[in-house]
Amino acid sequence: MTERVKTAAEIASQRTRDELLAAGHRLLVEAPAATAFSHLTANRVATTAGRTTGAFFHQWPTIEDYLQDLLAYVMHPDRSVALRSTSAAIADELAAGLPFTAALIAACGDTIQTTTRDPQTIVELLAWVRSLHDEPFRIQFARLYPGLDADATEVFSALIQLLGREPREPFTVETIGAICTGIAQGLASREALTPGFYPPDLYAWLILSLAPLMTRAPEDTRSASAFVTDIGLESPTRPDSAGPDRA
Repeated sequence: MTERVKTAAEIASQRTRDELLAAGHRLLVEAPAATAFSHLTANRVATTAGRTTGAFFHQWPTIEDYLQDLLAYVMHPDRSVALRSTSAAIADELAAGLPFTAALIAACGDTIQTTTRDPQTIVELLAWVRSLHDEPFRIQFARLYPGLDADATEVFSALIQLLGREPREPFTVETIGAICTGIAQGLASREALTPGFYPPDLYAWLILSLAPLMTRAPEDTRSASAFVTDIGLESPTRPDSAGPDRA
């Protein structure tokens, strides 16, 4: 079936729409608000885009309609800055001949800093604030995750296979990706406020330390619960707590 050729008016309308979404994207990065998304007014977005508020409302009847499209725009997998940057760096280090552990440490050196500037991190923090008191918003925002999870699953699946391992029950490639992203975002929030607080290689160390818990060799059938039990990490027995028979 031949695709219909868009008219000049339709092309211009799409360009306006894209510029307004891009303007909101810039505002989220440059001036995130303490009150989630309240700074995204039609006038401010239109001015940032070099358009009029009339052009804005021609595209969206309300600011809330615009916000829903903006969130989908920012949270698109193609705009996942930190994930794409880190995965590309790992591939480069491996191609350069580094063993996996060294490649991961080298590639993740600026992951926390990159995550602090990732628009998706900013949006998720703002969405978290609003979702605490807006259940319909939380439900709507949650629908954006399958696309992100699928993109991350592809990356982490390739890394796990490279190691000859597979997810350890109850983990899945999807949850492993979400955990690694969550760790980066958690560290990024403190790094943004107190730069240099963490050791430079902390993120890579954490991921490497968690790898044996979240993944397993094919012959290892233990669940994560059994794996943790086998670690046997206990506090040392104090000399004065030997029991009722002590002298």
